[in-house]
Amino acid sequence: MTGVVISYSRKDIAFATRVTLALRSLGVEVWWDQDMLSGAWRRRLEQEIEKGAAVIVLWSANSRSRRNKIIHLEATMAWKTDKLINTAIDGSSPLQPFFDDNVLPLDGWTGREAHHGWGRVVAAVDEHLSKVSGVEKNSINNALDQQLIGLRSKQSRIAQLTNAHQTALRDVEKQTAQVDAEVASVEAAEAQITLLKQVVVSKP
Repeated sequence: MTGVVISYSRKDIAFATRVTLALRSLGVEVWWDQDMLSGAWRRRLEQEIEKGAAVIVLWSANSRSRRNKIIHLEATMAWKTDKLINTAIDGSSPLQPFFDDNVLPLDGWTGREAHHGWGRVVAAVDEHLSKVSGVEKNSINNALDQQLIGLRSKQSRIAQLTNAHQTALRDVEKQTAQVDAEVASVEAAEAQITLLKQVVVSKP
């Protein structure tokens, strides 16, 4: 057992992609239906859930639909084997009997910033993996911490560059104003000289 399975509605594929890529960036092996090119999907699904450490179900208004029987099947298989990680991506609650399990909120998570719900999902994945796959406990949490440190460092650098850019713009504006003032002064002096020349020429 080395990884996790992502269960989601096809209508939520953008969010599922974000979750999959984010977990893989932390070193987590992830399986989802996009990895299956062909074959008996039911048997492949059972195999992946059987060997996986956890199943993350992305509950939403779409996945709650009774027409999404495959999601309910995946959630049932995970629930019965104590591998279920419930998440709510739009505030929707899981269906029975899964709503009794803790639900981790992911609404508002974009994958580009720290998010309390995402931190809890990573912690849950870390716990499942450390129990059954030999992954060192807190290794996934630590990977997330390192990501956040790197993210904050980049954000700080961007803020510094933005401030430097704004300062440079202000300096340019100030210098431009000074140049304009000098040009105006020169033009005024030239106008005065021209006027004096006219006065001299006009004298009898």
